[in-house]
Amino acid sequence: MSKTDPRKKTSRQALSGLRATRLHTGVPGLDDLLGGGLARGSQTLLLGPAGVGKTTFAMQWLLEGARQGLKTLYACGGASTLALSGLPFARDLQTLERRRRFHAFLPNKERDWEALLKALGQADNARACLEIARPLEQWTAQERDGVQRVYALMRQKFHTGLFTACFSPDASQGLESALSLIPSAEAILMLRYKDLHKGTERCLWVLKAPGGAPHPRPRDLEWTEKGLALSRPRGARKAPRPPKPRLKVSLPASLTPEQKQDYGQALRRLVGESFKDEAIEPAASELLYADILSELYAPSTDFGLMLVYDAIVPYLASQDLLLPLEDLFPDHHRRFLNQGLRRGLVDNRLYSIPKHVSVRLLYYRRDLLEKHGLKPPHTWDELEETALKVLQKEGNPNLRGLLFEASPETIFHYFLDLVWAQGQELYEKGPHWSLNHPAVAQALERLRRLLHGSRVAPETVLKTDFKTCIREFLDGRALFFHHWSDSMRLITRGGAAAQAAFGWVPSPSVSPKVDGYTLLGGASYVIPRRTRYPKAAGDLLRRLMNPEVQEQLEPEFGWPFPGLLSLYESPKVLAAHPYYARQAEFLRRGKLVEELPYIQGNYLNWESAGGMELSRFLSGQEPGLSIPQASERLEAALSPFLPSPLYSGLVSQAVEGVHRRLGDPQLSVESLADQLSVSQAYLIRRFKQETGSTPWQYLLGARIQRAKELLQFTTYNVSEVALQVGFKNVFHFSNAFQKITQRNPSDYKRSRFRQ
Repeated sequence: MSKTDPRKKTSRQALSGLRATRLHTGVPGLDDLLGGGLARGSQTLLLGPAGVGKTTFAMQWLLEGARQGLKTLYACGGASTLALSGLPFARDLQTLERRRRFHAFLPNKERDWEALLKALGQADNARACLEIARPLEQWTAQERDGVQRVYALMRQKFHTGLFTACFSPDASQGLESALSLIPSAEAILMLRYKDLHKGTERCLWVLKAPGGAPHPRPRDLEWTEKGLALSRPRGARKAPRPPKPRLKVSLPASLTPEQKQDYGQALRRLVGESFKDEAIEPAASELLYADILSELYAPSTDFGLMLVYDAIVPYLASQDLLLPLEDLFPDHHRRFLNQGLRRGLVDNRLYSIPKHVSVRLLYYRRDLLEKHGLKPPHTWDELEETALKVLQKEGNPNLRGLLFEASPETIFHYFLDLVWAQGQELYEKGPHWSLNHPAVAQALERLRRLLHGSRVAPETVLKTDFKTCIREFLDGRALFFHHWSDSMRLITRGGAAAQAAFGWVPSPSVSPKVDGYTLLGGASYVIPRRTRYPKAAGDLLRRLMNPEVQEQLEPEFGWPFPGLLSLYESPKVLAAHPYYARQAEFLRRGKLVEELPYIQGNYLNWESAGGMELSRFLSGQEPGLSIPQASERLEAALSPFLPSPLYSGLVSQAVEGVHRRLGDPQLSVESLADQLSVSQAYLIRRFKQETGSTPWQYLLGARIQRAKELLQFTTYNVSEVALQVGFKNVFHFSNAFQKITQRNPSDYKRSRFRQ
């Protein structure tokens, strides 16, 4: 008869004792929600959007482990290791690193993952954190494989682990991906902003706690000198009976009903059976700029450094939301790519540093053109002719002639491309702002013909998102593809076969004699004015902009074309990205919308208003609408965003007087006429002749337009906005706002990110 080895029994008892030991998380107040802390050897999953404080949470968690005598390891698949210098406890991390109690990794390549796995394998009783900076849906196969290997080794070695993931409700499968990577997480936490419209406060959801019991209500997170801490629950003596759990989440308006249903089902599976009957309450949807604006208006930021879409940099700078950077980079004119740098200059002050610059290009199937003896087109007419010839000869019903994303958010880009391709501007030169109707008509005719009048592009293109466009083109389902230069990198990554199959040229013009332009875009680093650590942010930005660091990060994060000139002098970078050699040719064709005299303030206004009007015309919602009528309606849609119109002397002075005294509640037609030394009747008659409205109607419209901007881009409440635009009380303001916009100002503020 065999007997149980007493040593094995002792070992199992010791292991059971270790599991019973609860470890502190390092975030004050969180241990109580997790039953006294986390079990030794357990795994925790932390989700949250960019900038909400996941890295800060992770560092507190690791520091607490070091205080308990554990070896700590931090691995980040992104540039966040450089950002640790901005944390309030950076010195503690540096001290631990010197004592070899803290180790940081940047696993971008296979050998980096192997180094991390080796360190984990050699460590005993360690606390480790793995953070992937990009959203879950953008993880590479290498990152997924690395996470799974790290997870398996940590469980085998009985290490206590924290896995953080950038999570956005835009990805309906994001929750499923998180669960599949960390299937046995003892705790699942989610960091979020309490109010996306203000972004001044954060909160923490405990979606899963030890024992499987979630906490239906979020807990507020406070930013202290030592990092994040859960605020104590208010009230007091006896906790009220909790209401039926309702998890409030952000569901983007762009999601289809099926996607929303999938997201809801995944969320219910994530939070467990106790939430089975929970109703998911949709909150305001998120835009690309939601996190950006939240951080910019917040009283403090974690690192004080942000990456923003550079089309809004001039607007943010004009609103005094950004710190100038010329003192950090006195040599910026010699260091950065000129086309991107010009977007960061506002009133000759530098407010952003370009991370990359992109220009719209025409991609083509090199193999199919060579097969039929055709050359890449240089004009739009040649493009249509070439596409129809190849489609006819190939006879493939699944092959499209031209693929481009034409959603309301992007159609204005293509429209501007077609106007500029003619060598024309959107507005005519002269004393008045008048749309260049001949050029606009030609651009509208071209777009409509591409979508509805030929086999070059199918009508379904209006419903196609950019990821689907790129994937379908790279899968060989289209002859031409009009997109940003970012896609060049994907083709180059495909190796020799992809480069033999695909090629690219500058966006076409309408004539060989016309040197047309196309839209230029990109992303920039900025430092918010209200950041808590401006010096740390400046130090970090200088480090990021060193050629050595940029060259290190470029293989993983560099997009055509990088903003740092020195990268074009690096043989290593040029060998990896041969298309950089043509950057001067391509970028010369790019045009910056912020430099145009007719686009002032926030470019998003133009993009939104113009895109919606163009999509309404191109989708055929109004079949009887002619091109001249569509041109007139586009002019009306864009007119509110024009600079002050150049009217005659008297009317011009009246308009300027209105905008100068917009917030003055005493401003009236009578006071305006007195100021101009004319009678009210004469002012009203002249004003209406030139503007089509009375001075009072113009004043009311200008006030409501300014109110919409304040409601959309600031944290002012409705009463504060009413006073700022010249209304004596909120009641009169609400009535006027609803009469003009058919919307309540409070509802408009809550739903502004849906536009």
